[in-house]
Amino acid sequence: MCTPSPPLPPPPPLSGETVVLTITASGDVSDYADTSGLRQKIATAAGVDASLVTISVTAASVIITATIAVPATTTVAAVQSTVSSNLGTAAVASAALGITVEAVPTITSAVTDSTSLAPPPPTSSDDGGLPMGAIIGIAAGGGSVLLLAVVVGICCRINGKKRAILAVNPDT
Repeated sequence: MCTPSPPLPPPPPLSGETVVLTITASGDVSDYADTSGLRQKIATAAGVDASLVTISVTAASVIITATIAVPATTTVAAVQSTVSSNLGTAAVASAALGITVEAVPTITSAVTDSTSLAPPPPTSSDDGGLPMGAIIGIAAGGGSVLLLAVVVGICCRINGKKRAILAVNPDT
């Protein structure tokens, strides 16, 4: 007979504050498609549970932003100090995270609405989101449509001015 697994323990209460770690890393955004290992390493370096860390990766070299929700059992200053001790230089962060960090990480804090700090749901290999390539394609297509609209608007404006000049001075 199968017994159901016990329910997950409730997430720790949150303080309403976060520590934001921003890292400039080498490589390409696609190198960081799976951030679960990086999330765990940052959580370990911060001394918090991995469920309290969210990772976003953006282009411009590779900018990795880790937002660490601060549990109510500690302070933002304590988490900042721990992160700074464990990831405060490019060399130390490179070694701890197993990636090439190109610049000194920045570590800041913020007070946020505690309702937005609920830990993210457990991740799976297929989160149902769009692949990075699709997101880039959509953004590029939208940018192209916007550029086309601007060019058409400029052309119409120039054409309208030429017609106005011809109407005033038909000899030109």
